[in-house]
Amino acid sequence: LEEGFTDKGHPEAIGRKHPFHWFPYKDYLEASSREVPFEMYGPENVLAEGDLTYGPTGLFGTGEIRYLTAKHNSAYEGYSFYRRSFESADQDFRVKTSLSDEQWAFQMLSSSARVDFEKREGVFDKNDPASFIEFPANQYMAYMDHAEWQIDQAKVDIKHNKENEAYLVSTHPLQDSLDFSAGFARFDLSPSILEAFEVPEIDVADARILPDSGYVVIRTNAAMDPLEKSQIIANRFSKLHTFYDATTRIRGKYRYTANGMYDYLDEEESTWPIAFQSIKPDTSGMTVGVAEIEEKDEFYLSPYFGYRGKVQLEADQAPMFFMGSILIQNDCKNLQTTWFDIASYIDPSDIVIELPENDPDQLRDNTFNGIYISQDSLGGHSNFLSKYADRADIELLSATGVLFYDNEEQGYVITTYEKLKDYTVPDPYLVFYNYDCELYANGAINMFQNSGAVEMQMAGEVRHDLNKD
Repeated sequence: LEEGFTDKGHPEAIGRKHPFHWFPYKDYLEASSREVPFEMYGPENVLAEGDLTYGPTGLFGTGEIRYLTAKHNSAYEGYSFYRRSFESADQDFRVKTSLSDEQWAFQMLSSSARVDFEKREGVFDKNDPASFIEFPANQYMAYMDHAEWQIDQAKVDIKHNKENEAYLVSTHPLQDSLDFSAGFARFDLSPSILEAFEVPEIDVADARILPDSGYVVIRTNAAMDPLEKSQIIANRFSKLHTFYDATTRIRGKYRYTANGMYDYLDEEESTWPIAFQSIKPDTSGMTVGVAEIEEKDEFYLSPYFGYRGKVQLEADQAPMFFMGSILIQNDCKNLQTTWFDIASYIDPSDIVIELPENDPDQLRDNTFNGIYISQDSLGGHSNFLSKYADRADIELLSATGVLFYDNEEQGYVITTYEKLKDYTVPDPYLVFYNYDCELYANGAINMFQNSGAVEMQMAGEVRHDLNKD
C-alpha cells in the first residue's frame, strides 16, 4: 500500500505472504499478518502484527506495533494510521532503554496514544485517571495520567491533568511502599533515571524530610539519590526538632540515614550549631540523632557552662541527652576547676545538672564541693567541682545533689533537689560567685563533730573570699 496524501493521509504499508480479503461492494480490504509482520512508515521501521483494514476512510488496525525500543498493543480499539502519525483510543504502551534489555523501563497501560513521527513525540493519557504509570526497571509507579514522550531525546515528561493528587510509590519489596507527592516527573530512558519535581516532603518512619528545591532522583532498583541540603523534622507530629543542611539517604518507608546540622538555643536564645554525624530511626521507628562535640568547638550549653562530649537527640522529647563534660566560667586564681563529667538530659531554658554521689572508697573519682580547713595550719581552701582533696583536710561545709546557675544570685549553686523546691529545707546550700570570686555556704557545719564525750551539732554560714587566699 503506497503512502496516501489525501486529508491526513495514510502511511506506506508492506505485507509479504499475508492473507487478505477484498470486499469490492463495500470498498475496503482486510489483511492479517502471519509469520512476517507488516512494514509501515518507511524509514521509521515500524513493524505491525495483527490486522489491517484499508478503505475510503483511511487505514486502521489492531494488534501489536513495534519501532525503536517501543511497543504498543491494542486488541480491541485499535489504531488509526495517518501519513506521519497514528492514534489509539485504548492501547498499552511500553518502551525499553535498549532492545537488549529484558525489562521494560516505562509502561503506560490502558491509555490513549498519539504518536507523531514528524514532531518526534508521543502523547499519552490514562483512560482511568486513578490508575498508575509504571517504571519497572526503577521499581516505581506514578499516580499520574498524562505523559509526553520526546522520541529523539529518549525522555518522558509525566504529570497529572486531573485534580487528583499526583504521587509516586516504590514497588521495591524492601521499601514498604514508600510514597511521596510530586508536581510532575521526568523519565530519562538512558540511563533509566526517574526525576521528581516539586516534591514538598517525604514521610519516613516518624520523620518528615523536605528535599532541597523539591527535587528527587530515583535510579534503577528504587535507589534514591542522597537528598543534599535537605531538612528533617522529627518527629512530624510533635515537630520538636529540625535538622538542616542534611544529607539524607532514604532506604524505604521506615528506614533512612542522615547527617546534618541542628541549632541548639541556649537560655538567651543564642544559636549554637551542632553537627550530627548520625541521624536515623531506632528499632521502634523513633528518630535518634548522635553528635560528638569537641573542646575546640567552643560549645556552650549556656553562657555559664562550656561543654564537650556526646549529644543524643530523641525525637519524642524536647531535652537532649548530654554525656560528656562541662566547664564552669572561672577566673579566680585560688579556685581550681576542671572539666566535670555529666550524663543528663538538658533543658536549655532551665539547666539543672544532677551530680553523682561520692564514693569514700574511690577518692580520686570523687568531686569535692565545699569549704575546708587544713589540719596543719589555720588556713582554709575551697573546692567547687574539683577533683583535688587531701584526706587530712577538715570539711567545714560541703554540698552535693544538683548544680545550676542562679541568675538572681549571679552564681553557681549546688544543693539538693528538695532544697531547690523548698528553700526552707535544712540541706546544704553552696554558691560560687564567679564574678566576685567568693564562695558561700550554709547548712550543717561539720567542725568539732565526734570530738569526745560531748556531741555537738552546728549549723550556720561560711564565706570564703577567694581573692585573699
